[in-house]
Amino acid sequence: MVADGSSWMRVTAVGDKTQMGKIASALVDDPYKNETPLTAKLTRLAKNISAVGVAGALLIFTVMSVESALTSPLIKEVAPKTLGILGAVAVLMGMCVVQFLLRPFFKSMDMELRSFGVKFLCFVPMVAVSMALLLGIYGVATGTPGELVFQEGFNLLDSVLLSFVVAVTIIVVAVPEGLPMMVTVSLALNMMKMARQNCLVRKLVASETIGSATVICTDKTGTLTENRMTPVWAVLGAECYSTLEAMTDVPKNPNWERLVAGISVNSSADLNIQEEKDGSRTIHGIGNPTECALLKFLDAADVSYAEIRGKFHVENQLGHNSQRKMSAATVLDGESDTDRNSLVSGEKSTLRTFIKGAPERILARCSRILVNGTVEEIGPYRERLENWVAEASARALRVLAFCEAEADWSQESALENAAQEPTGILTGIIGIADPLRAEVPPAVAQCAKAGIVVKMVTGDALPTARAIAREAGIYTGAESELVMTSDEFNAISDADLPEKARALRVLARSTPADKLRLVKALHHDGDVVAMTGDGTNDAPALKFADVGLAMGQTGTEVAKEASDIVLVDDNFKNIVTGVLWGRTLFQNIQRFLQFQLSVNAVALLCAVIGPCVGVPLPLTVTQLLWINIIMDTFAAIAYSTQPPRVSVLNQPPIPRDSSIITAEMMINIVLVGIYQTVMLFAALFGGWFVDAEHVYDRSISALDPSYLEHNLPALTIFFTMLVMFQFWHKFNCRSLSGRESAFADIFKCRGFLSIVLMITVTQIILVQVPQVGIFFRTQPLTLLQWGEITLLTSSVLVVGWIARKIALFFSRS
Repeated sequence: MVADGSSWMRVTAVGDKTQMGKIASALVDDPYKNETPLTAKLTRLAKNISAVGVAGALLIFTVMSVESALTSPLIKEVAPKTLGILGAVAVLMGMCVVQFLLRPFFKSMDMELRSFGVKFLCFVPMVAVSMALLLGIYGVATGTPGELVFQEGFNLLDSVLLSFVVAVTIIVVAVPEGLPMMVTVSLALNMMKMARQNCLVRKLVASETIGSATVICTDKTGTLTENRMTPVWAVLGAECYSTLEAMTDVPKNPNWERLVAGISVNSSADLNIQEEKDGSRTIHGIGNPTECALLKFLDAADVSYAEIRGKFHVENQLGHNSQRKMSAATVLDGESDTDRNSLVSGEKSTLRTFIKGAPERILARCSRILVNGTVEEIGPYRERLENWVAEASARALRVLAFCEAEADWSQESALENAAQEPTGILTGIIGIADPLRAEVPPAVAQCAKAGIVVKMVTGDALPTARAIAREAGIYTGAESELVMTSDEFNAISDADLPEKARALRVLARSTPADKLRLVKALHHDGDVVAMTGDGTNDAPALKFADVGLAMGQTGTEVAKEASDIVLVDDNFKNIVTGVLWGRTLFQNIQRFLQFQLSVNAVALLCAVIGPCVGVPLPLTVTQLLWINIIMDTFAAIAYSTQPPRVSVLNQPPIPRDSSIITAEMMINIVLVGIYQTVMLFAALFGGWFVDAEHVYDRSISALDPSYLEHNLPALTIFFTMLVMFQFWHKFNCRSLSGRESAFADIFKCRGFLSIVLMITVTQIILVQVPQVGIFFRTQPLTLLQWGEITLLTSSVLVVGWIARKIALFFSRS
């Protein structure tokens, strides 16, 4: 940063041509990112539920209207000719309603009336309803108050209006208003619980999306390893120090001073050393972890890197990046005693450059080697050096080579051109160990059980990456598993890349651009990808991945901003924890939908069947709205509090294009819905739990004042049984398959039990308090009746268990 003064600046690139411009250009919207797997499934479900709800409402509207018209005495009072005229007008009205009322209504619900079949299915009910409406209008218009024709016409209009209200209520009941709340509450709870597990969720929906992950692309350093780097291997000249004990002899080597200079000067890291009262020292690295490990190595050898660094005046410096895989620092030669002892006897140069980086890059730029303090040609030693580097890489060590050049290589072009005319002097090679986290192999094994493929994308050399991947369990050595370098990866055509990407397990010497290309290739086949990253250049890959995971300790702010989740401690195990919570959230949504659609099915069947079997209004609008509250608001809260079950990590991930309603769930919904409906009408017509005087009488018209007086006890039993069925069915819906119990970990679900208890108490109040019963068409029941109803409705647990076993049998078949 320039504080004051003036200068000339050369602009070499602007806009999209700059490095930040390239990153910004890559951070464009991705079609997969705009729609997460959950939102895609919920969108499809919402359309299906809306279609079923509207179809059910039209059916109920038609059935109730036609039933009212056919049972009305008015139809016998109308002359056949007049009836024909009314029918013709009804046809015209039906066409107008479909064209001008239903089309806008369907469009508002994101549905279209286009095909002839759908239009015809809407046209027929509208004609029937229009006929009933015209018949009622005819009766009111032709009769006079007090006459039978007028009264029957008025009653028919009242019945059509009631049918319309019930139909609208069915739509309200069918639409899952509680689903958005349930999803939001579940996501918020997941976010807080994941935060306690060191997973900071930046975008709510990411806590579910990670549960759908089919592929995890992970870094190595700090994520799979402990990020506790220690030099444990070295080559100085013709000597190889291959054990930790042998490393104590490294400072005795004549090359030591030159290696120390290269480590100290060509580094931007520092050490914060604190002296404790007991005489101990606490050392904290500041900067690149690899460079900090090298500085700690010097400190352990009683070398002050700061003192050596202070002797040199750095003219130019070129930092390490994933493309270059090298760093360089150019200093003025001859400004220190160290520099005056030129390695090339009798020669003086103005500038000297210290370079460190990947061994293959450094060796390609070296023509000489320092052996016992003397410069020799590197040719006779090259094969031996390459074998040593290969052995170190096979031990999963991060290998860095150091060299010097009596020229300015701190410019990008000069450093690249040096490979064409190598003049560097190899001063040493160091291997750094970064132990694998103890929890990583079990976590990777758990991912395999969960059907998630783990791919390691690292900047390390291929042998090092392969060794770590084997140790972690990511790579098993199977022929179907690919291990490749960045160069090999980029040589694959875009057409062949998706197939190769699926088989890929380790990508070594990778660049941020490789990560982005890998994500796009995996998206090609519909994989849900979780990608880790820590650098600014990783931002595009984090953005394009379905779940971007930034490193909390080593990640840059740009990477964190582009990510969905931040791993506070950079630990791979926490990714698996995120998968656990994400899958739990998805299953909680499925449990809620299974319960709601079951209640929807029962309410819809009762509303349709009732008028056909002589029960004009089995459930009132008020009762339907109370049932809607039970299955929407309260159920949403109840199921959102379900804790995770470890078994979810033994199941395969949910495909991106699969339905949120599984076949097992649908079998459960249908069988339980039919069972409840049959039992409800059997109790109503069989006179269960009521005395013989109050058995439901279908011969009494709903408009007769004695209708409620006689049938109220039976209708109260009907309503109470329906609600108590849902009391038990809530437990049923905690299980999504025949592999788990409806009461699994039930005592851990205090929120669920509290809500179920609250619903039951409220239902008792609605029935037992006469002042409230007036609004809900109920009357008080005896304690014996409550006990009998509770015992009978508990049978739905057995039916639910049978339904799950049947579904399990078919799913296995």
